[in-house]
Amino acid sequence: MNLPHFTTVSFEIKPFHESHYRHISRMFGSVIHSVCLLIFAFLPGFYAPEGPFYPILDQHICDGNAFIAGGDKFHYSGRRRNDIKPSRTYLYQQFPYVWLKQMAIGQTLFLRGKVNSNADIIQVALMGGDPVNKGDSGATVLEIKFMFSAGQIGFNTKRNGKWLDEKRIANPLRRGGTFDLSIHAKEDLFEIRVNKKKVYEYYYILGLDYINYIIAQYDMELDIAYQSGQIFPIPYLITFPHWDWKEIGELRLNEAIFLVGESAYLPFTITIYDEKDWNKNLVKFQMTVDFDERTVSRRAQWPNGTWTEVENGGGFPFETGSEFDMSIKNTAAGLILVVDGKLFVMFIHRTEKPGEDYRFIEFSGAMEMRILNICGP
Repeated sequence: MNLPHFTTVSFEIKPFHESHYRHISRMFGSVIHSVCLLIFAFLPGFYAPEGPFYPILDQHICDGNAFIAGGDKFHYSGRRRNDIKPSRTYLYQQFPYVWLKQMAIGQTLFLRGKVNSNADIIQVALMGGDPVNKGDSGATVLEIKFMFSAGQIGFNTKRNGKWLDEKRIANPLRRGGTFDLSIHAKEDLFEIRVNKKKVYEYYYILGLDYINYIIAQYDMELDIAYQSGQIFPIPYLITFPHWDWKEIGELRLNEAIFLVGESAYLPFTITIYDEKDWNKNLVKFQMTVDFDERTVSRRAQWPNGTWTEVENGGGFPFETGSEFDMSIKNTAAGLILVVDGKLFVMFIHRTEKPGEDYRFIEFSGAMEMRILNICGP
């Protein structure tokens, strides 16, 4: 009688080494970290430990989805996290505007609003560590203080808990008026503009890497607040974003180019090309601003390469040495140009496919770029 044959299997049970615990801990930590990043990506702000909720400052003022120029490409930014009109935050028995935000060279902070009719002080500060000045502690990279009774603006830095010597200039703002403040971070200084005009250059005492918070408070109401930008080499050429992951995109119908720049006393030009005839540099739209002639000329090329007649009407909305913002919206009727919030002109399309034939945009001449966005419908 044949008995069944059984195979003996032996097991070696090894002790659970400490390195195994570390490996599992790292894996579990990575999963938790990824989940947290995913959650924070969809939150409009940030809760500091045992502190209030700080909104994150938006990068654009588009109504819908946006692309933001970074390097030589546009990057998808999505919709704004917050309403276009900023909200105040309750902070240590006060209600300032405060945002969680860092700053890099090439970026610009924009604040626009209205001065209270009985204003005494308006303060804007780029702060590190804590968004509140607490005695002899903390760091403030830049404080801008508009003093209406004294008729001056003060600029200062708080280092190692101590305020340094305040620099003062005349205050161009008036009680009850509007204001437009921009703070542009250059290689070694802040360039500060009030109502489009440069008023001061403040050299860094503390580096930009100290900045964690931006705060604006006291006697004003803000309408707009955002921060964006990079260093743009001029001339600067970039293809429009490709929504469908194509190699080259286009400025689609109902999309708008939004840019902030600074004009000089020499001409500058904005040109839009058609990629289909890139070797011929076929121009679908070209605008040249000439300060000597005080003209803004517009023209394009027909498909055979000949130029259209130059258009010069509409006035001259630019000012030498001033910051300006401009939008170029692609509509079925034509390109609508708006400068500093006011309608300038409409340029009738010189193409039968305006939703496909605007492919590249180039900036050249005597101008500085601050921000370049594409606003979706």
